[in-house]
Amino acid sequence: MEKRWRLIRLVGITLIILGVAGMLATFPFIYGDPGPGQDATDPSWFGPVGASLLIVLGLGIVLVCAAPIHRLILRRRGLTP
Repeated sequence: MEKRWRLIRLVGITLIILGVAGMLATFPFIYGDPGPGQDATDPSWFGPVGASLLIVLGLGIVLVCAAPIHRLILRRRGLTP
């Protein structure tokens, strides 16, 4: 495996870890009990934070899968690296 694919895979794994850690950290705030009136959190940030964490997680998965997919495409075209 070339050095660039290792770097891309490392970045992908890092993004997956950050996405999962972010989801676990925000889970109690997003899906938890809102609590009594004054203690309730403002739900306006739930959507953007959840969406951005899903995008980070998805991008990490794409980057981890990039090298095998690239090899598969080259093999199907007959351009084996």
